[in-house]
Amino acid sequence: MADIRSGDGAGGAYLQGRALRRRAALSAAGAFLDGYDLLIINAALLTLVPQFGLSGARTGMLTSLPFIGMVIGALAAGRLCDLFGRRRIYMIDVGCFLVITLLLAGAQEFWQLVILRFLLGVAIGMDMPTGTSMLAEFSPPKLLGRLTSLMQTVWVFGGMVAAIVGYILHELFGASSWRWMFASAAIPALIIAIARHSLPETPRWKAARSTVVPTAGLPGRRSGIAEILRTPAFRSAVGFFTVYWVVESFLGGPPFVYTALIFNKVLHFEASQALLLNAGLSFVYVLANVFAQFVILDRFGRKRLAAVVCTIAALGAIATGILGHTTVALVVAFGVFAVATQVAPVPFWPWSVEQLPTRIRATGQSIGSAGGKLGQFIGLNIFTTATIAGIGWTTYFVGVGVAFALLVVFVIVVGKETRGADLDALDAIDNSSPTRKEV
Repeated sequence: MADIRSGDGAGGAYLQGRALRRRAALSAAGAFLDGYDLLIINAALLTLVPQFGLSGARTGMLTSLPFIGMVIGALAAGRLCDLFGRRRIYMIDVGCFLVITLLLAGAQEFWQLVILRFLLGVAIGMDMPTGTSMLAEFSPPKLLGRLTSLMQTVWVFGGMVAAIVGYILHELFGASSWRWMFASAAIPALIIAIARHSLPETPRWKAARSTVVPTAGLPGRRSGIAEILRTPAFRSAVGFFTVYWVVESFLGGPPFVYTALIFNKVLHFEASQALLLNAGLSFVYVLANVFAQFVILDRFGRKRLAAVVCTIAALGAIATGILGHTTVALVVAFGVFAVATQVAPVPFWPWSVEQLPTRIRATGQSIGSAGGKLGQFIGLNIFTTATIAGIGWTTYFVGVGVAFALLVVFVIVVGKETRGADLDALDAIDNSSPTRKEV
């Protein structure tokens, strides 16, 4: 009990010490599975593509279709966990992930891979708004930004682990290694499912559930998206962080997923060398995210961090596009670009929870998460067409650089600094104004 303290508000209970560390790790664990899955498919493609004779279009389908599942999963889970609680939903999603990964390992046909990858995306998408909301609602105010941005750091850490595991399994099993790679994701999923079972519901959600205005004869029902749309402050907040996440994911998602293929097919490294470089770059992702999360985020603020990192991504992308396919400088430029794109999401996580009250937090966060996954889906297909299919490496990356520069302008002009947000004050905002029509 010494680890638990109470804040001032009805939902202001928060954790400290060992209890906080445990809750933070398990709340963010879904992001680990997301990152792990993205990088394990990255490694698996090296043997999947020749074994199934996949074209560029089919490769893009296999890697990008899960993001449509994530859009559906995120939108559904956001509303459901605002209505029925965070804990219940995140136990369901990790159980689904566990079962589907094992089925993937036994797939025999391309269509089976496609369907199972889509369903896996639904399970992953369900965890994003759920885990982020739980993390925010147990975080002490002074640690809110650092702990919610843990989602991004854990995400890239999952990718790093997958890159290392992918290299080892490729060396051990060769052409059949993709099956072992998919099956390997079941191990962290099982550990997370067991560990999460004992976690309680968040006090903030319980308090918010007991105070919301009844709607249409349904006690405790929240207004959800309708309240976001009719409240200018909530509407502008969700609109801003959703646009930011859509654009950043559209531009930055493909390099993360296709790094090994880029090193192998474009830069002409051997498969094992490509996987090693992929693992090394993933380690740099983790270091950069830890630095951004614990050193820069609260010192510089969310807005300034986003503007600076997106500027670096813009310069790295343009350099990647104009340096050709064979120089050491190209490898360095691509590395700078890739690292910047994996740090740019850090501000999104605190932005998505620091501007909304508990009763609609997961719903609003799910809109941003779903938008990001949709951006990744579109970006992956365009990237596959532009690079693997040979339409234009230079045009693609220069265009990405220009788009990142425009995103910097958007952040500076539209973005708000939310450092030091008070969740108790947000929860005190009344949603029962007589001028508002409840749904």
